[in-house]
Amino acid sequence: MSHLLRSRVARRLALGALAGLAAGTAACSSATTVDGITAPSLSTTPVERTADGLQQRVVITPARPATGDTIDVRSVLVNRGAAPVRVEHVVCGLDFETGRDAVLANPFIHCAAYSVTSTLAPGDSVVQHDRRVIAASAGSYTIRVRHVVPPHPLYVDVPLTVARR
Repeated sequence: MSHLLRSRVARRLALGALAGLAAGTAACSSATTVDGITAPSLSTTPVERTADGLQQRVVITPARPATGDTIDVRSVLVNRGAAPVRVEHVVCGLDFETGRDAVLANPFIHCAAYSVTSTLAPGDSVVQHDRRVIAASAGSYTIRVRHVVPPHPLYVDVPLTVARR
């Protein structure tokens, strides 16, 4: 009897877990996957650029912030080449250029470091996050995001739409 009871309980738990998994999968079906990590559909479409075998991919969340909102910027730098690459990249926030428009508020100082030089093996990657407050009024802008320290030519221009409040 106790064996039968345990198997019924186990079946119910297993069915409940499967139902929860199916519901979670359906809820996330509109999500975006970037380098194996799933981001909610509220993020921008990943924008990427490759130069000298290095690929930079940037995602901004939320996709349509309003003035005063904080955005999260995630940049992934990947060696897509066949040989190791020595590269200097930022380690304490990302570099942003917005042209004449003051799209992003100036950040607080994150830390005393700026960059580090690493050797990335083929397929290896480094990730950097930054958070900034939107200072611009409603409209369409382009934010240039640098993960690699100049003079390396790699950067990504990310379109950003600031919504009305």
